[in-house]
Amino acid sequence: MTELSLEVSADHAGRVVIAVAGEVEMTTAPQLADCILEHTTTDVVVDLSEVTFLDSTGITALVHGYNELRKQGHTMRTTGERDVILRVLEISGLDGLFHGDTVPGD
Repeated sequence: MTELSLEVSADHAGRVVIAVAGEVEMTTAPQLADCILEHTTTDVVVDLSEVTFLDSTGITALVHGYNELRKQGHTMRTTGERDVILRVLEISGLDGLFHGDTVPGD
């Protein structure tokens, strides 16, 4: 069974930071989605620096979280992606969505 670790904290700008470690795939993506959706009242940063694998269900979880946060007037961005994970986001056309230049507090 694939393991996923999610650690939630706050950064200096008051955003929620979700540090994700492990593989984000069919069995673990719902955990990530649920975690993001628990924090729709503030801006969120998803730290993917310890993610070793990201499939289409992981991408779906990120997009769903992004859309829900936008509906609530907040932002979500990702950070720290390893090259292989960043490539997945680039191929799917989502790197620009998750790495927008207008993030409050930066």
